[in-house]
Amino acid sequence: MKKVILSLVVLVALLSCLDANPFTLTGEMRVPDAYVLPYKAAKIQFVNYLRKEESKEDADMEYVPMGLLQVGLFNRLDLGFIGSGDEIFALSAKLKIIDESTAVPQVAIGIDNFLSKVRQDAKDSKPDDDYYDNPDKVFWEKNSAYLVFSKRSVLRGLFGIPEISLILNGGIGRNRFVGQADLPKNLAGVFAGAEFSPFPKLSFIGEMDGHNINLGAKYDIKKFSIKAGMLGFEEAIKSDNSNARIALSVSYLFDKYAAARKEPYVPGSPITGGTYDPTTQQVVQPSTAASQASSNELLEELRRLRESREQAARVLEELRQQLQELEKEAATQ
Repeated sequence: MKKVILSLVVLVALLSCLDANPFTLTGEMRVPDAYVLPYKAAKIQFVNYLRKEESKEDADMEYVPMGLLQVGLFNRLDLGFIGSGDEIFALSAKLKIIDESTAVPQVAIGIDNFLSKVRQDAKDSKPDDDYYDNPDKVFWEKNSAYLVFSKRSVLRGLFGIPEISLILNGGIGRNRFVGQADLPKNLAGVFAGAEFSPFPKLSFIGEMDGHNINLGAKYDIKKFSIKAGMLGFEEAIKSDNSNARIALSVSYLFDKYAAARKEPYVPGSPITGGTYDPTTQQVVQPSTAASQASSNELLEELRRLRESREQAARVLEELRQQLQELEKEAATQ
């Protein structure tokens, strides 16, 4: 436990740049995922965000608090609200359209920054536009729609660790997902991310959000989750005009009345459900078509084996009776 806490402290100390509101409602950092909270579940998150824009002369470190609220509806829809100390407020929505299975990723569509006051082409803002001087304005661009795919898996024996839980996310989006530099602009809104969990409660996150390379870590304590993030890694290693950003968040999951509950962490367990808790381990429905199909196949195989055994026993019994009759006939002759 002390090593985990120390690792998080070191990570926070090394955070050097964030080019956006630190954490999205719909995923782990800036990249959304395709998972949704179960019906009647909710997540609340508070973010401490420090930024320093080195491109501005005599820039001071600026503290921007943020609050996020996310609720799950009908085991298929997520609705969220985010409020920033920059006096920017927005809504988000995500709809699951394909459930994850053993061979098929989960698929969802969504929209971020709905009703945001920041224009869609924020990079072309004029001095009289709202939030013209906000260094994070391109990440608050309104009506940022996206399509995302997510898949869970397990890596075995990597780096000497018996099993590592892995979640891969990828997709394409508009507005806030489209980078402004030459290379990100060529990606045209494509984003990708991965979450590695070498231990049940500890995860490491890496992603490319369409603008920057982002790194982070997350530690779960029951229904609480502590998360630290670093966005714009390539900006951090620049020799000049690097941006300093630090973020640390705490979230809590309310699932007492949820239609699906948290499932204990079982490495290598089969894919189950299609609902997921972004703050901790999987939140899944109690049973799935995949697991039910496997159980049915196993029961059918056992039934066939039992019938074969019974048939073989009947044949042996008939042979035994025939041998006894032959012995009696031989004795009378």
